[in-house]
Amino acid sequence: MKILILSLLVFVTSAMAGELQKFDAEAETLKVVHGVKVLSGQETSIGNPVRQNTMGEYGGGVLLGRPVKFSYKGIVFNTYELEINQGAFEDSSLYIGAVISASTDRADVFEKFKTLDQSKQYVFEYKYIHPFNPEIENSHLQIIAVYTPEEFLASRGIKEVPQSLITKRKYQGSVSDGSDNDRTGRVVDVERYGMVDDFCTIELNLGGVRESGGSGSSEALLVLTVLDDDVCTYAENIMPLGLDVHVNYSEDFWEVWNPTSRFANGITLTIPTSNSTSIQVPAVSTSSTEYEKIKNQLLNDPEFLRSIADKLKQQ
Repeated sequence: MKILILSLLVFVTSAMAGELQKFDAEAETLKVVHGVKVLSGQETSIGNPVRQNTMGEYGGGVLLGRPVKFSYKGIVFNTYELEINQGAFEDSSLYIGAVISASTDRADVFEKFKTLDQSKQYVFEYKYIHPFNPEIENSHLQIIAVYTPEEFLASRGIKEVPQSLITKRKYQGSVSDGSDNDRTGRVVDVERYGMVDDFCTIELNLGGVRESGGSGSSEALLVLTVLDDDVCTYAENIMPLGLDVHVNYSEDFWEVWNPTSRFANGITLTIPTSNSTSIQVPAVSTSSTEYEKIKNQLLNDPEFLRSIADKLKQQ
């Protein structure tokens, strides 16, 4: 057994500078949320423009929230009315959220909404009815589907996401090119819309209290324009995870052709080190001190030996 371990020790010390360095370059699982792995590393988007929305004639999107209230209104024309707390998170008192109003014209959606747990987060897919469309519902925000986070991620086939995605379509703003604009919060809404040009916006809850209706102040809710379809899709995919994100953005003085004057350049999921599920393999040199350290770990720490064996199987 000692011969085997010492042989492995020679392999480790000689190969760490070469083959085993791949462990640092390869993606490691930092966290698993709702069955989705958050992988270490940064990816760069392809840079395609935002694709056309398919959720409604004017636009639509997905939002993360908790069910609050439902009602069935009307005498001649009956409508299904809903209230949703958007932006509240049970694991952090920083995120209080705000109640928004919505409607639905689908009986199956209304019946499902009635059965939802008010203490849990759900993904609500919605479409916007154009303001000039004479709909009888009380809200132009129409809920068309409701998912648990697991259901939504499974419907998209999402099993893993990179920790960070950077756009190739970086916006060079007149106020800032993004070098000094960074905010941290949680994604609570991703919207695609446009009748001529197609846009995407991300709503980032920065914490604090928002006024009723969800409009809020800039300190509590940051709305960013996204010019890159990959970044928009990434935001949609990570929103149900309910994790803190770090967003870099560029800024203009004012903007006419785009929804906001702030443009997202990249999104990074913030993963606390204490929650990491990955096995950290230390860097090894061929010095006598490091050699003795690794030898002792191999001889006395079965978990260390097993971690190396598992890593080798993945190669």
